[in-house]
Amino acid sequence: MVTSTFKDTVTAATYTTNFTANIPTILGTGSAFIGFTGADGGVVSTQVISNFNMAPPAVALKFKLVGNSLVLSWPATTGAFLKSTPSLSNPVWTDATSQFRIVGSEAQVTVSPLTDSQFYRLEVHP
Repeated sequence: MVTSTFKDTVTAATYTTNFTANIPTILGTGSAFIGFTGADGGVVSTQVISNFNMAPPAVALKFKLVGNSLVLSWPATTGAFLKSTPSLSNPVWTDATSQFRIVGSEAQVTVSPLTDSQFYRLEVHP
């Protein structure tokens, strides 16, 4: 839901409106730019944007055990980065050192051989 509040700084009058939009349904799987434009009819004005938040979409990380290796995969079009940490107690997430490859429409990383505990997550940048 998008909430917009407009305030006249001279009279302190405000106007608030809401708009519900399912952006992925509207745009599909492509990318989009977010912006703002304002007009004042030739009078000096200032537009301030506050409390703006755009969460990146959730991306599923899939895994498959192949022999003594673990194959991790995710949609290549998401621009996600694979991160890893050896512990979930005060984790320090770093870039996974394994090279990924594109197979069909997926990015894949093969972790081999499986040894000590390692935890993985995807980091998506909007």
